[in-house]
Amino acid sequence: MNDLRLALLVIGALILVVIYFYSRWENRRKSIRDQKREHRQMPTLGTYDENSENPVEPGQSPEIPEKNRNLRVQEEEKSLENLEELDELAPLVEEAQESHSEKEPERTEAMPPKDTKKSRFAFPKKWLKAKPRPEKLSPQPAGPELVIVLTVIARGKSIFRGKDIVRVLEDKGLRHGEMNIYHAYSPGGRAIFSVANIMEPGSFDLEQIEHFSTMGLALFMRLPGPAGGFAAFDRMLEIARLLAEKLNGEVRDERRNILTAQALEQIRERILAFNRACRSLGVQGR
Repeated sequence: MNDLRLALLVIGALILVVIYFYSRWENRRKSIRDQKREHRQMPTLGTYDENSENPVEPGQSPEIPEKNRNLRVQEEEKSLENLEELDELAPLVEEAQESHSEKEPERTEAMPPKDTKKSRFAFPKKWLKAKPRPEKLSPQPAGPELVIVLTVIARGKSIFRGKDIVRVLEDKGLRHGEMNIYHAYSPGGRAIFSVANIMEPGSFDLEQIEHFSTMGLALFMRLPGPAGGFAAFDRMLEIARLLAEKLNGEVRDERRNILTAQALEQIRERILAFNRACRSLGVQGR
């Protein structure tokens, strides 16, 4: 009887040991399986370029597909055909100047108020609604339109003085014209791009220019225009950079953020997309 009892105790102990080790093994296997599942679901830091077998590292931009790059090159080469026109920026013909020589009610441009929080930016809402009337142009069919805006903002607490602004703009061939702002004109009398005061009321009163000052300028162009989109933008960017250099300012985008290489690339992509849209509609984008 004692032998039977001892045998049962041994068998029971063995069963408990087997159950214990099996439980530990099962738990360990489950833990490993869960870890593998979590690893598969973990998001990667980089993004993947569908056209490449290599992932794009964080902070890097995916490369532009070869097809898009070739289209960009073709568009820019086509646009460069208009550079000679842009290098010969001319004022409006006398007849056009006389037809728009009516003066607005006199306004006195004052120095920016000390409380700059009360100063209001006139651009872009005001000037995007007003379109310069093209001179001696036949009506154009309705189609897509693209507006590109750059701003030049004074550094720190400095300001741009009127006589300095006028000197830089007129030295580069821009002329004071419609809406009392400056325009870069094509030989045919159409505005390629324009320069406005970023502060209210937005214009330049030449009679009061000695007393005029502003915290920034806005340069804007519309497409379709008298010159290729890429060439016109490059010239507008050149003038913006010159203004920033001569007046102690910074070139920024339409939201007054610092103009980065990525922002410039996005603007060029917008111009390229606009030209494609025009071609698809049978409209000359230029």
